Amino acid sequence: MQTMQITIYNLSGAMEHGYVSVKPDICSVCGDILTPYPIAFSNSVEKIEPSFENVYHPYQCTGKCGLVNLAVYKLKPKSRIKMHYDLVDLFVAVPKEVPANEVSPEIQKLSPNFFSIYKQALATEALNLTQMTGLGLRKALEFLVKDYAISKYPNDEEIIKKKYLV
Repeated sequence: MQTMQITIYNLSGAMEHGYVSVKPDICSVCGDILTPYPIAFSNSVEKIEPSFENVYHPYQCTGKCGLVNLAVYKLKPKSRIKMHYDLVDLFVAVPKEVPANEVSPEIQKLSPNFFSIYKQALATEALNLTQMTGLGLRKALEFLVKDYAISKYPNDEEIIKKKYLV
């Protein structure tokens, strides 16, 4: 099994080299290839003889989602290789808000609820929650259609709000 050397920094700036034999290579969101960042970090604070029990190593997705996958490693007990780590978990860093630049300002003004729900649906898509994405997009479209209809027929606002889209 081939090992990869990583450079680890802790919160006090101490540096150590470690080795990992298992590294994620496929993005957990979109399935594209991951590229490792050159450095990893640890939450230890010791300045002299730091012990890096847990190590966090970011990997960048090279595909369409472009999200950062964060590999979590733990120090392998009694390893023959000094500072050898086992992969424990893999997390994905998702932006707090996914940009929805393709929505025109006119539509944003016409239907603020559509725009808000649409952005939330895009966030679920970034997490690969396809069922939730579909529900969110349908709900967003429902608000857009109703808000447009209300703008054309303001006297029928209550009737339009009560109607279901089919």
